[in-house]
Amino acid sequence: MSWSPLSSPLHVEHFRQRAKWLAPYAELIGKLATLDQAELVFGHWSHDQFCIGTDPNDEMSCEIQNTPILTIEHVSGNRFRIRCALDRKSPFGWYKDGEILKFRGVCYDSRGDEAVLKIGRIINDALITRSVDS
Repeated sequence: MSWSPLSSPLHVEHFRQRAKWLAPYAELIGKLATLDQAELVFGHWSHDQFCIGTDPNDEMSCEIQNTPILTIEHVSGNRFRIRCALDRKSPFGWYKDGEILKFRGVCYDSRGDEAVLKIGRIINDALITRSVDS
């Protein structure tokens, strides 16, 4: 499956067509689509979260060229939970420890425009890190 650039209007349309409770996602993703970096990263909806990474093809996600940057979960109203790596050397994502599903990384709860700014900074830092590591 191919991920669309974050700047793609398809993401906002996806949330608007699904259900009323996804309207806050549509608003947030619409604002993120206007970020300078939005054409440099890719996103898709997976279960109950929106994922942003550096490669348009999630099949490459196990390979070095794709770096998951963050996930966004809707908490309530205009409040979102942003999950990302602590730093560029830290692991990020869900894993199973026996029967328990655990998360590696950090979480930030943010509202509206504050979430847009936070996500923009995380994406920018990830892109800078990627260019330095290349």
